Amino acid sequence: MVKDYVIKYERVQAIQWTGLNASEVSEFIGQGLLEIKNVDFNVLIKIPTVEENHYARIGDWIMKNENTQYWVIDNEVFNEIVLVPFDIG
Repeated sequence: MVKDYVIKYERVQAIQWTGLNASEVSEFIGQGLLEIKNVDFNVLIKIPTVEENHYARIGDWIMKNENTQYWVIDNEVFNEIVLVPFDIG
């Protein structure tokens, strides 16, 4: 499920990669099918970022800022830096 969060006073949207929500992640990214591969018993999904493509592992978060820039962040780090989810509606 896509939710809104505040990170360091910046509003971002984020979705957690579960290994089973490829269509939801693709819709979030705004692209068609994303590359998915199995590596060492982990399902990775390729995410286009400003710098280069990154692979999200199951449990990682894919984040998008207001400039539509994407990045992948580890679940542990996400839980340390994200303030709280909120509804803007």
